[in-house]
Amino acid sequence: MPRFFIFILALLPLLGNTQINSIAPDAAVSRSEEGFRIMGEISGLQKGATVRLINANTGMELASGIVQEKLISTKKNGKTTSTARPFFVLKGKMPEPDLCQLAIGELSPYNIYVENAKISITGAAAAANKWVVKGSASHRDFQHFEAVFTPLAMQLNSTAATINSMSAGSNRDSLMKIYANTQKTIQ
Repeated sequence: MPRFFIFILALLPLLGNTQINSIAPDAAVSRSEEGFRIMGEISGLQKGATVRLINANTGMELASGIVQEKLISTKKNGKTTSTARPFFVLKGKMPEPDLCQLAIGELSPYNIYVENAKISITGAAAAANKWVVKGSASHRDFQHFEAVFTPLAMQLNSTAATINSMSAGSNRDSLMKIYANTQKTIQ
């Protein structure tokens, strides 16, 4: 009889895993299975330019493509004109939202938080700081973080440079207090 109980106890972990595995795939259909799709419409890009999405932490390329053009026809005063607009599409899958760099041709890399969602990027190649990213809640949070953190970091750097250029005294001590308070704000 004791051998029978030991046998059953030994099988319990296997039975438990079987039940969990048979339920989990049906119960948990997540957005991560869909992957990401980044659609970019950036005016001023050259047709044929390489577009790469690179993980900012690992340097690994996650997706790549080329800039293409689509013709947009407009009618005005009975005349139809066609205009070529550059665009690109990148597709892939992320295990979790992550900071990436979007490298397009010779432009400076653009930081973007990518998650498994439909993401659009619009703007002009000459003004990457004004690009608009929609569809990524992680990127929106990242932009908010940058808006708060960057000015504080710049203030810390400026204060540190001033402190380092000063000799000991009450003015330096006052700046040290400002520096310490700014650090507390960041943390």
